[in-house]
Amino acid sequence: MKTWIKRIVLALAILVAVVVAAAAVFVLTFDPNAYKARLQEMVSQRFHRTLIIDGDIDMTLFPTLGLTLQGVSLTEPGRDELFASVEDAQVSVAIWPLLSKKLVIDHLTFSGVKARVVRDKQGRFNFADLVGGPAPVAATPDATPDASATQAAAGAPAALGQPVAGNAAASPMVGGMRIDIAGVDLKDGELQLQDDRAGLALTVTQLEATTGRVRYDQPFPVKLSAHLQGTAPVLDADLTGQAKLSLNPAGPRYAAEDMNLRLGGRLGDAQAKSLTARGKLGFDGGKLDAAGLELVFEGDVRDPGHPLSNVEATIAAPALMFDPARHEMRVDKLTVRAKGSAPRGPFELALDAPALSLTPAGASGATLGGRLRLNGSDSVDVRFGLKGIGGNVDALSVEEVKAQATISYDVQPAVQAPAVAPPAGSAAPARPAGKPGTRDVAITLASPLTLDLARRTGALPSVQGNIAITDPGLPQGAMQIPLTGAVSVDLAQALAEATVNAQLEGGKFDLKASVAQLATQPAITFALAVDQLDLDKLVPAGAPRPPAAGPAGKGKADAPVQPSAPADAAAQADAVDFSALAGATAKGTVSIGKLVARGLRADAVSGNVALARGRLELSGLSAALYGGKLAGAFSLDAERENAMSARLNLNGLAVGPFLADVAGRRALTGTGDVALDLKTKGADVGALKRQLSGAAQVRLRDGAVQGINVGQVLRDIKALVLSGKREDSTEVQADASRETAFSRLSADLAFANGVGTFKQLELVSPLLHVTQGSPARIDVGADTVDLVAQVRIADAPPRSEGLDELRGLGVPVHVHGPYDHLAYRVDWRAMAGDLAARALQRGLKDAFKRKSGKPEERLKDLGNVLKGITGK
Repeated sequence: MKTWIKRIVLALAILVAVVVAAAAVFVLTFDPNAYKARLQEMVSQRFHRTLIIDGDIDMTLFPTLGLTLQGVSLTEPGRDELFASVEDAQVSVAIWPLLSKKLVIDHLTFSGVKARVVRDKQGRFNFADLVGGPAPVAATPDATPDASATQAAAGAPAALGQPVAGNAAASPMVGGMRIDIAGVDLKDGELQLQDDRAGLALTVTQLEATTGRVRYDQPFPVKLSAHLQGTAPVLDADLTGQAKLSLNPAGPRYAAEDMNLRLGGRLGDAQAKSLTARGKLGFDGGKLDAAGLELVFEGDVRDPGHPLSNVEATIAAPALMFDPARHEMRVDKLTVRAKGSAPRGPFELALDAPALSLTPAGASGATLGGRLRLNGSDSVDVRFGLKGIGGNVDALSVEEVKAQATISYDVQPAVQAPAVAPPAGSAAPARPAGKPGTRDVAITLASPLTLDLARRTGALPSVQGNIAITDPGLPQGAMQIPLTGAVSVDLAQALAEATVNAQLEGGKFDLKASVAQLATQPAITFALAVDQLDLDKLVPAGAPRPPAAGPAGKGKADAPVQPSAPADAAAQADAVDFSALAGATAKGTVSIGKLVARGLRADAVSGNVALARGRLELSGLSAALYGGKLAGAFSLDAERENAMSARLNLNGLAVGPFLADVAGRRALTGTGDVALDLKTKGADVGALKRQLSGAAQVRLRDGAVQGINVGQVLRDIKALVLSGKREDSTEVQADASRETAFSRLSADLAFANGVGTFKQLELVSPLLHVTQGSPARIDVGADTVDLVAQVRIADAPPRSEGLDELRGLGVPVHVHGPYDHLAYRVDWRAMAGDLAARALQRGLKDAFKRKSGKPEERLKDLGNVLKGITGK
C-alpha cells in the first residue's frame, strides 16, 4: 500500500514539474508581437479599418494575466483618418476566476487616449460598426464591396464567424462570462464630439477619470475632471465632479446617484462662476427619473440685447419623471428662483409647480404660478398662473391662464418750441406742450388653454384683456384699451397664428398675424387695420436735448466752458439701435385711418411692410396730410450701419402747419409740392444728419418766409442812405413776428455729407425777386444756415412801399446761424458802387432842379448822401 502511495506522489510530482516546465517554456518562448499582423488583418477584414500598433506588446501570466500596449491607433472605416488612439494601455485579468467563467479585470489603465466621435445627418455614429451596428459610409465610392465586406457592413459576423460584437457588449455576460472590473484609470484624454444632425461640436481635453469597482447594475464611484471647448454651442469651461454610476446596456439602464458636478467658465452667452448639478438621475429604456435634482448657477449673462450680471439662479425638482414612450410626466414641487441685475435695475424671478401629473388616462395638478419683478427707474411686475388643469396627455385643458403686468416708467416731454398759433383759416391745431411725469400701464390677460402634446399643438381660444394707462400727460389722465383675441400654435408645423381686436380711443384696432418656421427663422405675416392711432400718447417721447448754443459772442461773458462729457452723453442718448430687426422676417400691410406720430398728423395712411435679414422696406406708402397727398417708399438696413433711404413726394402740402407740428416752428408757409430723394447711415442721430446725401425740391405758392421782412430791410437801407449814416457791421436777429410774403418759391438742394447746397433758389413777389448768392447752404449736421440772398426790387414795385429809388438794385442779405438763433445783415460793400452811382445821379438832378436854397447847401446834401454810402 505504501508503495502505491509513493508511486502516486511521485507521478504527481513529475506531472507538476512537467506543467511548471511547460509553463516556463511557454512564458519564455511566447511572443505576443508575432500576432500583430494577424490582429491587424482581422480588424481590416472585419471592420475595414486600419489598426496600427507602433510599440511592443508585453504580457504576463502570473499572478494575473497582464497585457501592455503602446502606440495603438485605429482609423475610420475605409479611410486613413484617425478614429481613436492610445499612447499606453495596461490590462490585467485574474486567472483563477476565468475557470468559473467570471472575467475579473484587476485594473484598466489608459494614458493619452484620443478619439473622434461623429454622428452624421442621418443619425449614424462612426463607431456603430464596432458595436454591431451598420458601418458608416466609407469614402470610397468607386470601390465594389465583396461579400464579406457587405456582410460586415450589415453587422454580420463576416469571416470570423463570431457573435455580433454589439450583442455581447450589450449583455452583462460575454460568452457566458460575467465581467467584473476592479477599477479604471484614464489620464490625459481627449475627445472630439461632432453631431452634424444637431449642429453641435465639442472638444473635451485634459480628461482625467478614476472609478471604483465596476459591475453591471451596481453603483460604482467615479471622479473626473476635464476642459470643455466648443463653437456650437460656444463653450470654454472646466468640469469637475463625482457620482455613483450604474450601467446596464442591455436595458438600457443608466443611473447617477450622489451626483455633484461643477462647471466654471463660458457657457454660451453666460460666464459662469459655477454651474452645479446635484441629485439623482436615472435613464431606463427612454424613461427619465430625477430625485432631489438641483441646478445652481452663479455668474453673468452677456447677451448683447439683455445682459445680466451677478445672477443667482436655482432649479429644484424633488421628484421628476418623464416617459415619452408612454406619454407620461410627473412633477412634484418644482421651483425656479433667479435674481440679479439687469441694465435697468435688479430683477427677481419665481416659478412654482407644486404638483403636475400627465398620463393618457388623465391630467391633474395644483395651480402653477410665477412672478417676474424688475426694479429701477422703470419697474415691471408680472404675475402669471394656470389653474383648473384637466383632460389627459392627448387633450390637456386648463380652465384659465391668467397674466397680470404692471409697468411704470418716467415720461419726458417732447423736444419742441412753444406752441405756435395756426394762421387764420387753418384747421391744424397748435402742438401741445408735453407734461413730464410717471406713466403706469396695467395689463390683464386671461383665457382657457388647450394642449395636444401628442400632436404638439396648443391654443388660447378666447383671450380677454384690458390695458389701462395712467399718465398726467394724457387728456383725461388715463386711457383704457379693452381687447379680445385668440392664439394657436402648431409646433409640428412650426406655425403660430393670432388675432387681436381692441378698442383704441373709441376706434377699432384689428391685427391678424401668423408666424411660420418657429423652430428656425421665424417668418411673420400680418395685416394691421386701425381707425385712429396716436403714438405720441402711447409711446413716450425722448428726453429733451440741451438747447443749442447761440452765435459766438452772444452768450454771457462769464459763462463757464462746458466739458465734453455732456456732449458724449447727449450723443449716447441719441443712439439709434435697430439690431432687433436683424433676426426677424416679416411682411404685411398697414392701414391707419388717423395717425399722430412725433407731432405729425396724417389721414388714410397705408403701406406694405417687408423685413428680411435686417432690411426693412416700406413700399406703396400713401397718406393724406395737411391738405396734400404723400406717396413714396422708405428702406432701412440695420446690418449696414443703419443705412436709410427715402423717396417721398408730397403734393399740395400746407407747409406752415406741417412744420409747426413736426419741427415746432413755422419758418415757412405756403402750399405746394416737395420731392425728397435722400440717403444716410449712422449709429446715432448726429451721424445720420452728418452723412445725409441726396436731393430735395420745393415748389410753393402764396406763402411767406418768417423771421425777416425784406421790404422793411430795404426801407431801412433807404433811410440810412438818405440820413448819411452807415452801419456796416449791423446784425439783426431773426424775429418770428416778421415775414416776407411771396407768390412763388422754388428751391433745389443737393445734399452731401450732411450739407445741403442750393443749386437754385427763387422767390418772387410783387415787390421782390430773390435768388441765391454765395454761400448758399444748410448744414444739417450742425443745424446751421449760411445763405446769401440776392434781393432785387421788382421793375414796378407798389408805390405804397416807397422803394422806387432802389428799383433794380441788388441787395445782398446774409442769413446765418443755428436754426433757432438765426441772424441777418446787409452786405453794404457788395452794393456800395450801385448805391453811389444812384445817389450821385439823384443828387445832381436835385441840385439843378431845386429852385430854393443856395447851391452850396444843395451840394452839401449830396455829400451827406455819398458819405452815407462810402463812409468817407
